[in-house]
Formats: sequence, structure tokens, C-alpha cells
Amino acid sequence: MDQAEPRRRLRELARRHGYLGCLLIFNVPPAICLQRNEGRERKVEEYVIAYHARLLEQTLLDAPNEGWEQVYVLDEGNMGDAKVEIDAV
Repeated sequence: MDQAEPRRRLRELARRHGYLGCLLIFNVPPAICLQRNEGRERKVEEYVIAYHARLLEQTLLDAPNEGWEQVYVLDEGNMGDAKVEIDAV
């Protein structure tokens, strides 16, 4: 269930190609995920949403200590206003 290693590999890949490591975390509550799931044509099982909610909780704890140059947590209040620009260092 640990996602720190895959994130580390992505961070190193960015650095190897001259980019800073920027982590975007989409902090969407499980209740909203379940609600959106109901509107989907291809629904996922509730246990899948619960599993990813646990991964998100762990990521929110781990990410600040993983060595990212930038970490942004986007939630329902600021997700719509977010803009991403990619520049090499």
C-alpha cells in the first residue's frame, strides 16, 4: 500500500530531465468520490474508493518529508482555480 517509492521514482525522473519535483495532491473526500461514482456509467466498487482514501491519507502525511521541491494540496475549494505551468530549471 506504500506509494512513496513510486513517487520517489517520478521525482527522480523529473530531476534527471531538468525539472523540479512538484507533487499535486487531489484531496477529494471519500463521500464526494462515492457521490461522483453514482453518476458514472462504469462504477467502481466502494472498497476501491475506500482503499484510495487510505492511500490519500498516508500521502498527506508522507509527502512533506519526501524531498519534493513543491507540494500542493488541492481540494474542492481551490481545485477549479489551479493552473499548472511546466518550466525546466
